[in-house]
Formats: sequence, C-alpha cells, structure tokens
Amino acid sequence: MVLLLAEVGKGFGLGHYRRMQVLNNYLNSRGIVSNLSTLENINSHTLNKCKIIILDLREANKRLVAELISKQKLVISLDDLETRKPTIVSVLSLPYIKTYGPPPNFKGTNYLILNPKLLELKTKNTFDILITFGGEDPNNLTTFVLENFSSLFGNKTCCVFIGKAFTNKREIERICNSKGIEVFDESKSEFYNILASSNTIVTSFGMTVYEALTLGKNILLFNNSEYHHKIFRRSGLEKSNRVKEIGYLRQGRWIKVADREFLTSPESKKNLEIDVTGNLERWLEIIERVAKINDVDFNFISHSRAYYRDQNKTVFLKGNNVLELPF
Repeated sequence: MVLLLAEVGKGFGLGHYRRMQVLNNYLNSRGIVSNLSTLENINSHTLNKCKIIILDLREANKRLVAELISKQKLVISLDDLETRKPTIVSVLSLPYIKTYGPPPNFKGTNYLILNPKLLELKTKNTFDILITFGGEDPNNLTTFVLENFSSLFGNKTCCVFIGKAFTNKREIERICNSKGIEVFDESKSEFYNILASSNTIVTSFGMTVYEALTLGKNILLFNNSEYHHKIFRRSGLEKSNRVKEIGYLRQGRWIKVADREFLTSPESKKNLEIDVTGNLERWLEIIERVAKINDVDFNFISHSRAYYRDQNKTVFLKGNNVLELPF
C-alpha cells in the first residue's frame, strides 16, 4: 500500500493536499491501494500497513523522514529542496532556485500533478478577470488587489474565488459587494468551473498558474513573496505573452515589477503543453519501480544522507561508508 502525506493550511495552503488527492484517485483507478492523510491525522494502522510513503511536505522535518525510514518505509519526496535527506527518490516538479543536496532523481513539468478534470472542461469567458489566491491566501493578497487595483480593471467583468482556509471572507465579500464584483466560495462552488469560465487569472505563482495555462488562460501575477518572484523567473514562463508579473511582496512591502498599464490581458494563442495523463503515468512508473526494491538496509539509510541521485539510483553516505540503492 502507498501512503500519501501532505500539509494543509498554516501558510502551506491547500495545494499540496489537493494534488495528493489527484494522485491518490489516479493510483486507486489503476488498482494501486493508496491512502491520503495529513501529517496531523496520520493513522498508525495505515502507517503500519504501507510500504511506500510519498511526502508532499514543504521542507519535511528531517527527524520525521529518518523515523519513517527506520520503520522500513520507502520514502519518496515531492518538491522538497533538501534533497540530501535520505529519501529513496526525490522529485522536483516545480521550478526551484537551488537544492540543499544533490540534484533530484526526477525534475520538471513532466512530473507536475494536475487534475485530469482539466481535460474535460469546456473553456468560456463568462468573466474577464478571476482573482484567486489559493485555498488560504496567508498574505491577504485578495484584499490587496481589490483595494489597490480593481479600479484599473475598468468595465471588465470580475469575480473572486474564496478558498476554504480564508480567514477574512466577510471583509472580501464586503469589498466585492461595494464594487459589484461577484464572489464564489469554495464551500458552494467548484473552482475548476470558475477557472474555465474566466479569461484572465490574477493569482500568485503556484499550481494555479499551470492549471490556468493548461486551459489557455492569461495570467497576471501578484506574487506572495520574493521566493515566488524568483521561482517564477526560473520557470521560463516570464517570456510567455500569457503571463505577466505585476509585482511581489518582500517582507511586507509591495515591490512593483510592471507598470500599471500592463494590467491588460496578454495577447497570445500559445498554450503551455502539459501531458496531464502522461505525468500521472510517470508517477505510477516511479512508484512501481520503488515497490520492487528489496533487501534494503533501512538502518543504514535512516542515519545517512543522500549525496548522489539519478533516474536509476540513489547513493547514500554514512560516515565513510557508501550504499547504492538502484530502483
């Protein structure tokens, strides 16, 4: 059995959990027994039964990783920059500035986990602009955009999507009511339907960007932090006519990147090509390869660090001793 662990809220948003939901559903559809849990609600019975654990935790706790491996679990990490941790496989699907350890075993948009439902949606332009900052919006960028930029949208039809973990729903609803902007709440509305119904998406860099580009949408970025600004620049999307960064937050200060007159829909017909189904197949292949690993010295690995990785093996170092683990 495969156990998928993700963080929720507390600055992590809901994106990690949602993509693990997608992977969990896909694995189950392919006959792989899998379970999804948050770190806080992990079930000891489920933990004991699983052989493989996929950690979708931003910079997972080192002690947690070592403890899981000591329990004879084959651990795969997703988008954890600390690639020196003794996980069997490291995957970085999102852009990054640097890793703290060797390059990952697998990297790039070929390993992005996107919902296959995107392929079934019929895109339309009911709304000119959708403002959405994920499931949590910890820096309250929704309010910031509404208060400082909504007047520049002119006579365009706008809507706002409020995620489950928002703490300021009433404030946003009050502002939107005063400006004639429609509000959708995740507890009542399906996000992908609203996404498909909007022409330009106002958001911060993350999974929503790739989902929107898959649907052929235009994107205006108001980035949550300097980190998001930098990884956007590393993504290669900066040259895309469909994506424009307006600015980003740096230690609570707003840093402008583009002049306000750039708040118009980019004109481009080019879509980002992501093989949504193929990506999930690649994840299935990784899991199946890891599942075939036998005769693992878990004690060695749990007290080691990874110092070399490629698509066929990971090499661990403990003191002066080396262990190569092919998969």
